[in-house]
Amino acid sequence: MEVNTIGLDLAKNVFQAHGADAAGAIVFRKQLRRDKVLAFLAGQPACLVAMEACSGAHHWAREIGKLGHTVRLIPPSYVKPFVKRQKNDAADAEAICEAAQRPTMRFVAVKSEEEQASAAVFRARDLLVRQRTQTINALRGHLAEYGLVVAQGPSHTAKLMEKVEDPEGDLPEAARLALTVLVDTLRSLEERIKQLDAEIARRAREDEDVRRLATIPGVGPITATALVALAPCAAIFRKGRDFAAWLGLTPLQRSTGGKQKLGATSKMGERTLRRLLIIGASAVVRHARRRGIREGSWLGRMLARKPPMLVVVALANKMARIVWALMARGGTTDDIDKPDFDFFDSCCVSLFGSGEPASSSRPTGFPMRACRDAVKAGRCDGAAAGCEVSRPRLDGVEHGAILERTEGVGRAARFPCAIFVRHGRPRGKEWCERMRVPPRSRYSRSSFVASVRRFGPRDRQCRTISS
Repeated sequence: MEVNTIGLDLAKNVFQAHGADAAGAIVFRKQLRRDKVLAFLAGQPACLVAMEACSGAHHWAREIGKLGHTVRLIPPSYVKPFVKRQKNDAADAEAICEAAQRPTMRFVAVKSEEEQASAAVFRARDLLVRQRTQTINALRGHLAEYGLVVAQGPSHTAKLMEKVEDPEGDLPEAARLALTVLVDTLRSLEERIKQLDAEIARRAREDEDVRRLATIPGVGPITATALVALAPCAAIFRKGRDFAAWLGLTPLQRSTGGKQKLGATSKMGERTLRRLLIIGASAVVRHARRRGIREGSWLGRMLARKPPMLVVVALANKMARIVWALMARGGTTDDIDKPDFDFFDSCCVSLFGSGEPASSSRPTGFPMRACRDAVKAGRCDGAAAGCEVSRPRLDGVEHGAILERTEGVGRAARFPCAIFVRHGRPRGKEWCERMRVPPRSRYSRSSFVASVRRFGPRDRQCRTISS
C-alpha cells in the first residue's frame, strides 16, 4: 500500500505520524523525534501532509512544502470530532489524517515569514497595551487605598505618577518605593508602545492594502495593519458574510425543525480583529450621536429603534463586509456603498402620472418612507403613501416618474412607469436576464435600474438610468 495522506501531530520534541492510503487504510504509525521529522518525510512519496494549526505549524508547513508534499493546516476544533476515544498522540495523529480526507474540510492558509513578521509586530503591541492596562489598574488600586483617586482613562495616568513622585505627599515611604517601580514600568511600556506605533504607521504608509482599508470609516492604521496581518486571504471566503461569520460577528444559530432561532453573536474566529472592528464601530456611533446624523440613513434608523451596543455590532458586521470587498476586489470605499452615513437601502423610484402628481398605486415592497417624502416634497397628492397593490404589474398606468433618492443625490427624471430595485449588491446573470438589464458586476450608488413598461402582453424594455 502506498501512503496517500499523513497526519502529523506536532509537539516540542516527540512527534507522531499516521499514514493512510487513498481508501483510508492504515499504512504506518510512527513516533519521531524533532530532528528526524524532515528526514522521514523526505523519504516518503509526494502526498498530503496534514497538521493542526497550532504553534509552529506554519514553520513546519513551509519546511515540509519544500520537500514536495502538499501541506494542509486544520483548525484544532475541526479535528476534535474525529478523535474516537482516548486522548493521546496516536489518536490525535489518526484524527488529523481522517479530517484531512473529508471533502468539505476547511483549511488554514499557510503564512509566509513576512506575513508572520507583520503579525508579530501587532501581537507584541497588543501585549504591551495589556501590560500597560494592568500596570495602570494596579497603580490606581494601590493609590485608592490611601485616598488618592483620579478620573478614569489612560489620559489621567500623569496625575497618578505625580502623586507617587510628590515628596510632600502622604504616601508611606515603603509604599512609595514599590509604586515608583510601577511608575518606571509604565513609562517604559509607553515608550515601547510608541516605537511599535511608529513601525505600524510606517507600514501603513508603505502598504497599499493598508492604505485602502484605512479609508473605511472606523478603521485606522492599527486596525488596517491587523486586518492585513491576521486575516486570511479573502479568496477563501465566498462572500462578505462568510468573512463576518469567521470574525464571529454573525448570530449564533440554534435552528431546528425548519425554524430559524438566532441568538447572540457567535464570537468565534479571530477575536482580536473582532475587538478592533467593534472599537472602531463604537467610535463611529459615538461620533454620530454627538454630532448628529442625517435623517433617514441606515445608522440613524438603527439608533432610533435598537440599543446602542446592538447597533455597534451591526455596524462592525457591515465594516467587516466592506473589508472583505476591498481585499477581494480591490479599489477604495468610493467604489462601494458605505455602511453608515452614505449607506442607503434602495433607489427611490415611484409611480406617478406624467406631467403632474397622480395617486396611482405603487408596486408591492415600495418603501413607504419614499412615498412620504414625495408627499412632503409636493410630488404626490398623498394617496400613494397609503396605497397597497399586490400585483407587480400595474395595467392602465401610462407613465411614471423617478423621484429623487432620499439622500438628496440625483435629479427627478420622468420615464414611462418605472419600478424600483435594490442597488449596491452583485447581480447574477439570471437576475439580469429576468429584469432585461445589461449584466454588470455591481450597481453602485450612482446608477439604478428602471423597468420601462409599455403594457403590452410581452412588450417590455429595461434600461439603466444614471443620476
